[in-house]
Amino acid sequence: MKTAFATLLAGLTLALPVSGQRSPQEGSLNEPERLEWFRDQGFGLFIHWSVDSQLGVVISHSLPGASDDFARRFFTELPKTFNPHKFYPSDLASLAKLAGVKYVVLTAKHHSGFCLWKTKTTDFGVAHTPFKRDITAELLDAFRAQGIAPGLYFSPDDFWWLWKHNITINRRPEVQPPMQKDLLQYDRSQVRELMSNYGKIDVVFFDGPYEGLRDLAWQLQPDTVVTRGAISTPEQ
Repeated sequence: MKTAFATLLAGLTLALPVSGQRSPQEGSLNEPERLEWFRDQGFGLFIHWSVDSQLGVVISHSLPGASDDFARRFFTELPKTFNPHKFYPSDLASLAKLAGVKYVVLTAKHHSGFCLWKTKTTDFGVAHTPFKRDITAELLDAFRAQGIAPGLYFSPDDFWWLWKHNITINRRPEVQPPMQKDLLQYDRSQVRELMSNYGKIDVVFFDGPYEGLRDLAWQLQPDTVVTRGAISTPEQ
């Protein structure tokens, strides 16, 4: 019991702002009326799903510290078998509506770097799997049809990008976009696709360094609400 409690406290500590770090609210361009809209939503749904769901592991987190062989199989073999036959977005959206969900946030790209939309930036995405279909477009359209506000999660960290550039996979500051300018430009291209090609996006959640990304999201869609990246969102 003590061990479990200590683990919980560690999770809380890691999630809370570190002394001296800039508050995410600083420089925020979230419109006050849109923040009030978001606060009034109450019940939201995260769809946290990616290519490694096939393995039954915690999404993306099997990669840091993994062997070279595991990483190679993850990045080159898993996409070949990603083919969700029972993917029915309209059914998911109908169930969410019945449950009282007001907004949805889809993990468009988690830390692994696998893209659930048809991106032009990389081959490591759904378009290069047996499934081929644009999961992001289908899910957002289905939820919109039910009157549920669409949102997107985006990870600035990208383990595929690190692997392709022979950089040890981790989430330390030296391998993140603020210190890797090419990765930042790569992320910006992806955020531009998501905020330009998929209609109105009500909510954006940046799980990692947001510098250079949240301003682009607001530039392309001024009414979007950036949650993590512009609002304090401690986990656990």
